[in-house]
Amino acid sequence: MKLRKIRLDDIILEDNFFENEMDLLSTKPHDQTPPLVVEGPTTDNKYYLVDGMIHYFNLTNHKKTHTFCLVMKETNKFERVITRLKNELNKRRKNHNKISDMINYLRSHNYSVLDISKECQRHKATIYRYLKKTKEDVTIKNISGANKVDYKKLNDLINSATLKDSVKEETINKILSSEFMDTHITTIKEFNDIKEFEHLSAESQLACINKTINQTNFIEQKTLVYEETLKQRFNKIAHEHLYNAMLKSLKWITENCHSKFSKYLDLHQKMELQEQLSKISDQIHEPVKVKKSLHRPRSTRYQNKLVVSIEAKVKGHQEDKEHHY
Repeated sequence: MKLRKIRLDDIILEDNFFENEMDLLSTKPHDQTPPLVVEGPTTDNKYYLVDGMIHYFNLTNHKKTHTFCLVMKETNKFERVITRLKNELNKRRKNHNKISDMINYLRSHNYSVLDISKECQRHKATIYRYLKKTKEDVTIKNISGANKVDYKKLNDLINSATLKDSVKEETINKILSSEFMDTHITTIKEFNDIKEFEHLSAESQLACINKTINQTNFIEQKTLVYEETLKQRFNKIAHEHLYNAMLKSLKWITENCHSKFSKYLDLHQKMELQEQLSKISDQIHEPVKVKKSLHRPRSTRYQNKLVVSIEAKVKGHQEDKEHHY
């Protein structure tokens, strides 16, 4: 190979395997990047770009007119695709879509899996893996198109490393049954940022997803608006909405304040929770008795009964501690 300075206008981009590379434009100075690899010159004194597509786009984006290139002897389109494929397979951070596209291109021009594996010096299983991914991508594209779900978002979700396989299958089923809408995808993808999610069982992962899907659209925005409305004036709709939201929150608290949670609360945490419960009791101006029945208590002797009980336990705990020392 020879190093030669070539006009960017004389470089030919002959395929669309790298059409998404424009998304990877960087601000890195062009002189810190390896030279482009090209084949040529052709009879028209042009050169085919073999490797360095991102660098090429960066150069054109920065209005450069010339660049240094490593020039190889011209071959043919199929050999250039094989060269690009070998380079991509050798990269630490591979672009799986590009690899799949190039393998499928060669397969459509009478290259067998064995031919490709020999040319690229890769095991056949590696080539088959990328072919399988292509079939999966086609399926995802069909599902996204038929159900009006963004393909890229859905593809990222289905290929998530944190989702269990059975959860992925169930997710597809929910999309096909129209339970899963495009607006849910971003929210569900945020589970990937929570490291504990990966360690949940498939059943627990599905429970998280189902709760997200079943949430009412715009519930948070409505709540914010109704909160401010009631601060200004009474509004029956806003009042009913906030009542239901509060009741739902309280039911969530009672549901999750089970023994596996409460047994690990320290004294300070228990007192903080109790203080908030006491404030609710004071603000609704009704005595509260904690029991299964929904009937109101008959007298004020039940008021703050739970608070007194906790305070007695706290006092006893402190006395035992002082006696110990």
